Amino acid sequence: MIVLAAFLLIVIPRMFGGSIGTLLLFQPDFAWAMVAAAALGLLWAVFRLSVAHGG
Repeated sequence: MIVLAAFLLIVIPRMFGGSIGTLLLFQPDFAWAMVAAAALGLLWAVFRLSVAHGG
């Protein structure tokens, strides 16, 4: 999930020729969707780990 988050926040914006800040400025819906997907992916990984190790 960390690799997916890095891909969403670093690699894809570079494919468009900018950074996540640039995408947030010029394509806010697309950029916020990527930020949300990265954050939810990391939260989901933490949740799964806590469930797996908690019981």
